[in-house]
Order: sequence, then C-alpha cells, then structure tokens
Amino acid sequence: MHVSKVVMVAAALTFAVASVGAAQGAKAQVPKTRPTQAQGPKTPRPGSGQAQRPTQAQGPKTDRPAQAQGPRTDRPEQANRGNQGSQEGRAIAENIARNPQQQARLQAMLPSGMTLEQGAQGFRNQGQFIAALEASKNQNIAFVDLKAKMTGANPLSLGQAIQELRPAPTTGTNP
Repeated sequence: MHVSKVVMVAAALTFAVASVGAAQGAKAQVPKTRPTQAQGPKTPRPGSGQAQRPTQAQGPKTDRPAQAQGPRTDRPEQANRGNQGSQEGRAIAENIARNPQQQARLQAMLPSGMTLEQGAQGFRNQGQFIAALEASKNQNIAFVDLKAKMTGANPLSLGQAIQELRPAPTTGTNP
C-alpha cells in the first residue's frame, strides 16, 4: 500500500510541474518512458493524407554539379608517365634519405653503381619501390629485370612480374 502512495505522489508532482511550466509558456518536460512495443520506422497509414518524403543522400552542400569518380587525367604528370618517373624517383629518394638506417639498408639491396634515385625512377610510390627491392632479394630475381617489367610500357604488378621472371619450378620425378 505504501508503494502505491509513493507512485501516486510522484505522478501528481510530475503533473504539477508540467502544468506550471505550461502556464509559464515553457515547454513541459515529461519523463521518458520505455515503449511497450518495438518501434520501427514510421510509415504513413493508408488514407491518412501524409505523403512519404523521399530520402536523399546527405553530402556537402555545393553549387557545383557532382563529378564522376575515377582517376584524374587533367594533370599532365598523370597523362604523361614518361616525365613522371624521374620526378617521382627523386621524391622517393629524398623521402628515404630522411631515414639514414632505411637509406643504408635499401642502398645495399640495389645493384652496384645504382643510386636510390635511379632505382626508384618509374615506380608509382615508395612502397612499390621498396616491395620490388625486397622481392628481388628474397626471390633471387635481378632488380633491373623486375623494375623493367613493373615500370615499362606495359607495367605489370609485382606478383605478375615475379611470375614471369621466376624460373619454372623443376620437378624431381622425371621418368
């Protein structure tokens, strides 16, 4: 009995606070309660007169029309890969030079007489260059040959270049 009186008093206080707030012109705050059923997306009932608005993807508001996604070809360095190799090779070599330990490790993996800039020339980025250097060492493939396959007129991926340059495995069971 005592619990029901407490509940009634709490409800009366909530009602009184809401009434005072409404009388003063403020928005009454009503405590939130748990719904008894799971609520899904609200859809209008047939014949209710409410039209459903189409949803639109939210994005930045601009006055410019949307552009097609894909690689940009309006940059001259992307349209002409022949000129790109020396510039990127220099940038890659300069970036590697910032880390003397890495520079020494990679220089030791290059063929004798080849500089980092010469080795990096033609590769798309530093990661591709280092991966090719390490693969040539691990797979016992000449770096010059691997580089030629990856940066030539019809460049191959590292995996494709390794498959073409690696000698065919010999089987030990010849009749």
